[in-house]
Amino acid sequence: MEDMVSANNDQVQQAWLKTLQGLAQGIQCFGGEIPFFFWSGWIIKKLGYGNCMAVVMGAMAIRMYLYTVIWNPAWIIAIELLNGVSYALGYSVKMSYAKMLAPPDTLNTIIGFIGFFDCVGESIGSLLGGYLFDTYGGVWSFRFFSYISVFMCFLSIVTNCFGLTMEPNTFKENAELTNTDLNITNNNADKKN
Repeated sequence: MEDMVSANNDQVQQAWLKTLQGLAQGIQCFGGEIPFFFWSGWIIKKLGYGNCMAVVMGAMAIRMYLYTVIWNPAWIIAIELLNGVSYALGYSVKMSYAKMLAPPDTLNTIIGFIGFFDCVGESIGSLLGGYLFDTYGGVWSFRFFSYISVFMCFLSIVTNCFGLTMEPNTFKENAELTNTDLNITNNNADKKN
């Protein structure tokens, strides 16, 4: 955003830059993330895990590419609405998929591994992004990450088409299995008393 304002050399935009950055963060959180965290269960139920991940990668690609074609920094506020799809839905898919795949009594370990690899990915992404931004500038850096996201979206779609991802048969069956496990655990606890 700051590069765009300095390239335009517009004093009015310069005066409102920090306000725009704050509005972008607010829209990102309240307009994008909160609604998608709220509706993520319904969306995952309708689309499935693999399709949701493809939507997340596609939204990220669109978001990164749109950063490179806008000419007015105020458009970033509208683009930030895609953060709900690209972050909140993606995070919800990861956590619910981990819950589905985790063997009994290992859910916290699996979620810990996801958090660890998220941190490693963010660190490597920050290093690579900083290098690209410094070497090639913001426009080409965002385009590079947009192309990577398109590739990952394509890869996700291909793996879904060939059945390489595990989808639950139905959410009702998973809920019944979880309730059965809880009932067995409670019955065993009652028998000990």
